Amino acid sequence: IEVVPEPERTIKISLFERAAFVYLDAIIAELAIKMGKTNADMLRKHSETI
Repeated sequence: IEVVPEPERTIKISLFERAAFVYLDAIIAELAIKMGKTNADMLRKHSETI
């Protein structure tokens, strides 16, 4: 019986891209806190712009 591994489901990105994503995500979280926005507010606003 041959076992075939399941393909990875993660996108291959560089360490720089991963660090930039985490950094920018933290900035967005801080801005949301300072503006008094909840995650639901941000999701609603995002869905209106698409």
